[in-house]
Amino acid sequence: MLKKSFFILAFLLNSFWGFTQSNSSIDSLNNLLKKADNPTKVDIYTKLCWKLRNSEPGNAIVYGEKAIELANEINYEEGIVKAYSFTGVAYRNISNYSQAFDFYFKGLELAKKYNIPEQQGYAYINLGNLYLYQKNHNEAIINLKNGLAIANSISNNGMISYCYLNLGRAELLANNLAKAEKYFLSSLKIRKVMNDEAKIAVSSKYLGDVYAAQNNFEKAIAYYNKALLGIKKNNDLDLLADIYNKAAILYLNKKQYVPSKKYADKSLVISKQIGSKLRIRDAYQTCADINKATANYKDALLKLEIVFKYNDSLFNQELTEKILNIQYLVEQERKQNQINLLNSEKENQRAFIIVLGIVLLFGVFFLIISLRLNHSRKKANKELESQKASVLFKNEELNTQNEEIQTIADSLSEANTVISLQKEEVEKSHQQITSSINYAKRIQTAILPNADSLSDLFSEHLVFFRAKNIVSGDFYWVKKIDNYTVMAVADCTGHGVPGAFLSMLGITLLNEIVRRDNLSKTSTVLDNLRDQIKLSLKQTGKYYENKDGMDFAICAIDTNTMQMQYSGANNPVYIIRKRTAGNVEGNLEGDRIKEYVEDNSNYYLIEIKPDRQPIGSHIKEYPFTNIQFKLQENDTVFLFSDGYYDQFSGETGKKFNKARFRKLLVSIADKKMEEQQDILNQSFVEWKKSREQVDDVLVLGVRI
Repeated sequence: MLKKSFFILAFLLNSFWGFTQSNSSIDSLNNLLKKADNPTKVDIYTKLCWKLRNSEPGNAIVYGEKAIELANEINYEEGIVKAYSFTGVAYRNISNYSQAFDFYFKGLELAKKYNIPEQQGYAYINLGNLYLYQKNHNEAIINLKNGLAIANSISNNGMISYCYLNLGRAELLANNLAKAEKYFLSSLKIRKVMNDEAKIAVSSKYLGDVYAAQNNFEKAIAYYNKALLGIKKNNDLDLLADIYNKAAILYLNKKQYVPSKKYADKSLVISKQIGSKLRIRDAYQTCADINKATANYKDALLKLEIVFKYNDSLFNQELTEKILNIQYLVEQERKQNQINLLNSEKENQRAFIIVLGIVLLFGVFFLIISLRLNHSRKKANKELESQKASVLFKNEELNTQNEEIQTIADSLSEANTVISLQKEEVEKSHQQITSSINYAKRIQTAILPNADSLSDLFSEHLVFFRAKNIVSGDFYWVKKIDNYTVMAVADCTGHGVPGAFLSMLGITLLNEIVRRDNLSKTSTVLDNLRDQIKLSLKQTGKYYENKDGMDFAICAIDTNTMQMQYSGANNPVYIIRKRTAGNVEGNLEGDRIKEYVEDNSNYYLIEIKPDRQPIGSHIKEYPFTNIQFKLQENDTVFLFSDGYYDQFSGETGKKFNKARFRKLLVSIADKKMEEQQDILNQSFVEWKKSREQVDDVLVLGVRI
């Protein structure tokens, strides 16, 4: 069945090679321009921009900018907003994200100004889409949910389907595959009712991506085939280039390198044709993976260098600063509106008090005059003269006080100006530092094993990784060495930037040790790593020196015999095993191995304890111990740092602690690893609540 699906996919892919859409509709629109009035010309330019956005994005930009220029001249408000939105999409398709961001945000500002809800919704969708291309799924979800709220309020099914599609992409980016599938199916359902085959193709393609990520190749191919059938409707070359690349990856995973290279090359040709830097980058990445798989390391290195250049172009500093500036402006606008409202209320209250005081003062004044007139007009006149003199004197006093107050106000104004300038300087410095740390995070993420690397080594796995700050002092490492599958977790001294530097040093040294000495025993790896850390940090054992280092746990699993080697520096390993007649707890021996049995549970936990010394300088150092342990099928192995169970509760202030952590792992042992990861995340968030996270958190689990 799978062979048949691959054959259908290959047939459809080959049938699209060299395919171009008839230009009849484009020519018709250009002919209409000759006789159209100005508002109609704006509408035709925007239609041409939209039709060409995926096949000829460069020409689409030309038409979009013509629409903007003409719409501004005739003050055609809705035309201006649409033109900014469509032109931003075209810039996005050539991967000019900085320009796309400018056009999207300008479109959102104008849609708000002219009160056009539909275009406000699409502007939020476009901004969310751009955040997805920048791999920032959190900001993407915020913007997409804003767009979804508008779409629901105006009952626009087309816009609702766009929101569901891009929310699915955000969840796919975050590896929440079940949520992603749900959103894509909701989008597909709406588009089928609308009978929009071009958009059905897009939803089908992303469902194929979900099933490919789940290693469900047959379903993935089926949905890619459905997507290909819809491409002729709108000449979506961007989508076709993406499908060619996904097909190349599927063939690569099946180790069919000839068709894999064929479709990667086709993806590259189309990507260059439409000028999409993102698609070009992805195609070169796949070509590099093919070269690596076929041992053509020279060509693989050349293509990876091209990938790095495109990454620099796609994720540039200018775009990062624009995103941060706009987020800051939005927050400042919200705060300023609150301040203006409070000031307005205070001014109204002050005016009321002044008026009331004046009314009361004049009332008393005229009452006194009336009473004195009853006694004697002459006496009253004298009294009035006296009062007049008194008032004049008080006015002079008030004028003097006003001058003093004005002097104080001027001084305060000057002080406020100085404070504002200092505040701006501090905020600018903070923004620059945050931007640099975010860039460091991308570097650290690139060095850590990705989901594909883990999936190649383990059929089921989970990684719960949550940094206290932007970058982390925890790291994980996996590698295939001969018949051993090796996994490790480290907790470096500190967190944030200092911890991240130490983690980068640890990964570099670990790779060098394994490359140089291969793998004989896990304890030897830790001995060598300790020596190299001490040498790098200039630690000689003196009491006054720094004690920086790391806690570490490493396992090497012989995939032929199921025999596991383990060595640990302060970090243990947990094995979750199912209770059966053959697995009677209490059969394991050794003072380093301990079992934890929970009542009314079908699983129990085995802990292998580490050596009580770190990787780094220590008062009493000794060689690390190499422990052998026989694994069984369906055992689950966990390595972790101390961040999870050291977290304080947001309600009681108590730590989560190791005992509660062990019970949690046993209670979820019967579930799939993806679901276990969700539960670990949910439990951590519910325990922490609003309390500050105390340390970096890392849990790595694999099912044997």
